[in-house]
Amino acid sequence: MDPHYHGGMEPSPATKRPSVETDDRRIAEARREEIRALAAMDGLDLADEAIMAKAWRS
Repeated sequence: MDPHYHGGMEPSPATKRPSVETDDRRIAEARREEIRALAAMDGLDLADEAIMAKAWRS
């Protein structure tokens, strides 16, 4: 039996941690970018007065 085989499709403990750390960095960077975009109102209709004037009309 292969000593590196741990069954199923799960990565081995030796390869799992770096992937998680990379994912955590990507998530943190995406959150920072979201916060920056919200603070600057980049690409948001909330920054467009004409759109917001119509937003609450029925």
